[in-house]
Order: sequence, then structure tokens, then C-alpha cells
Amino acid sequence: MSCTGIETVRRDNCLLVKNLVTECLHKILIDRDVPGAVQFVKNTISDLLMNRMDLSLLVITKVGNCFGAMVPSIGF
Repeated sequence: MSCTGIETVRRDNCLLVKNLVTECLHKILIDRDVPGAVQFVKNTISDLLMNRMDLSLLVITKVGNCFGAMVPSIGF
């Protein structure tokens, strides 16, 4: 599945968000499994709360200007 402009391709979120959104979108849109997507989110949150998740998934690797995407560009 190709994604553009949503959380799966943003670089200012942690890897956990990317993986969670990607898997949920796949379960909902491709597999048509909404209950499976809900269960996946619940399991992920449970793993996070029970310290069963690698903390490197929570690292944000890029922090930039939050208004950078809103600045218009003018070409001549």
C-alpha cells in the first residue's frame, strides 16, 4: 500500500506511530478487519503500558519547524 501525506510517511513521529497506523490501515482497508485493527491497537497499548516494547520505537528522530509545510513557494 502506498501512502502519501499521512502519519505513515511523516518523519516527525516515532516509529511506533508509523507501525501502528500502517498496520491499522492495512487491516481496515485491505483485510476489511475493523475488529482486528481495534484489537491490534489494544494489544500495542497494553504492551507499551506493561513495558514489553522496545523503547527505541518511541524515539522521535526529526524535529523541525511545524509551519514548514505551510510556507508557500514561488517559482519564476
